[in-house]
Amino acid sequence: YRAMEMLMADATAKPVAGQDPERLNRECMTAAWHLINDSYRLDLCLYYPPHIIALAVILIAASYHEHKLDKWYDSLQFHPKHRQQILEVQKQMLELYEEYSHLEHDEIRQILDKFPPLTPLGDQTLPSNSH
Repeated sequence: YRAMEMLMADATAKPVAGQDPERLNRECMTAAWHLINDSYRLDLCLYYPPHIIALAVILIAASYHEHKLDKWYDSLQFHPKHRQQILEVQKQMLELYEEYSHLEHDEIRQILDKFPPLTPLGDQTLPSNSH
């Protein structure tokens, strides 16, 4: 989460004199955190560094809330290879939502009900080692 926190701090910082005032609002920040949590449903963290995933979700959240961060993003001066990786992460995230968009709430509940209930770690009894 460090990469996400650092980028969010930069994207929400108050603009300095002479800078463009485009910054993330609280709605965009909340959406970005939801997206970063959803990214763990995929194997993105195995293929891309944290800052690439963080930037991808920040840009998705900003776009969803019709908030432009073009100048801020350009000011980061990423290598074209990294920009391509950000686009790939965005594409995979959007594909994830497309896959789940056709399911109704009841259908999701039925799927989840098929999983056995988990026992919280603190409630498990450890076998005793009596020697």
